[in-house]
Amino acid sequence: MASLGTLFSARFQKIGQMIVASATVLLVVWLGMNAWAVIQLQSRGSNFKSLANWVNTNLPKNGIYCFFNGYELRGVPAFYDTPERFATFPITWSTAADYKNYQVRERMISMFQRFPTMVYAEYQPSDILAPSRADVQPVPRNELFMRQLWLTDPAYEKLVKWKTLPLGDTQWNNEFMDRVLISYNLPEDLPELARRQGRVFYHFFGDDWRYYKDQQMNDWLLTSTSASLTVGNNSDQPALARLRILVAAAPKGAD
Repeated sequence: MASLGTLFSARFQKIGQMIVASATVLLVVWLGMNAWAVIQLQSRGSNFKSLANWVNTNLPKNGIYCFFNGYELRGVPAFYDTPERFATFPITWSTAADYKNYQVRERMISMFQRFPTMVYAEYQPSDILAPSRADVQPVPRNELFMRQLWLTDPAYEKLVKWKTLPLGDTQWNNEFMDRVLISYNLPEDLPELARRQGRVFYHFFGDDWRYYKDQQMNDWLLTSTSASLTVGNNSDQPALARLRILVAAAPKGAD
């Protein structure tokens, strides 16, 4: 009996060692997967790095991209620079009441109508990702833009899926922190956009203009020599167009 007990004891000990070894391997693999995902992260906070890379790759020199709030510039371009591209916003605001009182939505619509090739960048748009959390009315994206794409961070999404990223109990947007929605038009999209909007004419400014926002939050395009403005007609017949152009001397330092 003693030898039989010794045999069972040795066998159970061996099984226990195998379980420990297997658990150790699984733990090492698990930690390795998470460590690799952390190393690969693009989104450290909001997905600033991916947005800056997209802007620098896809916008031409003097291209303009817009956020819905001045505070949004803290990541791009303040930390991740976008050389020779211009970041803008309608106005800086803090609360939903400010958004309404300052007519932020109306300002943005006007900006995108004036500068139809200006890109709109949105961090974690709540009306899409968490409608119950949305506290302001977004701009009508489908009426203003022909193209949309999402920037994401696969490494961040893996950490969320594996539940190893501490999201917090009340920070709803942490789950979507890597999402950036980009809405935009290319010049060749503008005839179709005008037809969608019921307009006969369309226009866009050439890349030789430079953007400038004055202290009164007015938006201008600058040129020191010459620059192009293209106006097109959607109809099959010649049509008369009336252009109203407001011109001012550029302030010192704007050049």
